[in-house]
Amino acid sequence: MSDVVGSEGWRPTKVHPLAELFPPLSDDAFDELVDDIAENGQFHAILVSSDGTLVDGRMRLAATDKAGVEPVFEVLPDDVDIEALIWSVNGKRRQTNKGQLAMIAAQNLFAKLQNGSDAEQKACVLAAKGSGVTGERLSRALTVARYTPTVVQSIIDGGMKLEAAYEKAKEIKDRSEVRDLGLVELRKQDRDLAQRVVDREIGIAEARKIIEDRKAATREARDSALLGLASVLRGADGFDRSDALLALPAQLATPDGYSHLQQYFRDGVEELAERYERARAGFDKVGQVIDQIVNARGGKDGKKAKRTA
Repeated sequence: MSDVVGSEGWRPTKVHPLAELFPPLSDDAFDELVDDIAENGQFHAILVSSDGTLVDGRMRLAATDKAGVEPVFEVLPDDVDIEALIWSVNGKRRQTNKGQLAMIAAQNLFAKLQNGSDAEQKACVLAAKGSGVTGERLSRALTVARYTPTVVQSIIDGGMKLEAAYEKAKEIKDRSEVRDLGLVELRKQDRDLAQRVVDREIGIAEARKIIEDRKAATREARDSALLGLASVLRGADGFDRSDALLALPAQLATPDGYSHLQQYFRDGVEELAERYERARAGFDKVGQVIDQIVNARGGKDGKKAKRTA
């Protein structure tokens, strides 16, 4: 085999990526091409670039080989716009519908986007190079390529309509966007949980339930603290003016009174004094918490904490 591009005995070793996206001829059409070349020879040259890349004529090359005819190549000048040429010859020659063309254009574009090319710029370039599809159709095809890649080849081959595939891809896209938005909100609440969702350890719904359960547990604990606080404060309110309280010292000095005290404080005065000290420490802490609450609210209730040390 010759190493000179386009010479007798030479064969290209690679096909241009865009040209390769176009579907091959059907078996019947290919057999007709083989018979025609065998009988009449090859009328249209197989186009190759100067570096030996096959640009147009994959099926003609295969047909000449099968027919036993030496293929005729044409080496394109370096200044030829290869992609524009591929769109021109394939878009006009093949019986491809707009959906197929859009899918081929999107697949070509998508491959480049994977390499970091600018989406908008490339989309405009493709449209200008003769794909013959609108920007909207190309956009839909790109959505299919991104979200339902398994159906791309079926669309290119004509087995599935672009519009039907787009509806399914859009559903997946919408769910994905909702998930992404959910992750944004989740990261604001709990970055660790959000990372577990990204790592697919749990789903968004499960993460939200964990957060709601935490909120419920926090509220339950807060309810308990507020209920206890309300009960204690209501019970102590005005107790300093209680005649019954003021009469206790004299009453408990009697055996009957002290026995009555031990029904509530089994160890008598010692236990009473100990519980009082703990209660006083608790009230000091309650006072500090109330000050913090008032300060945190910036006096929004129009009141300041008033308590005696």
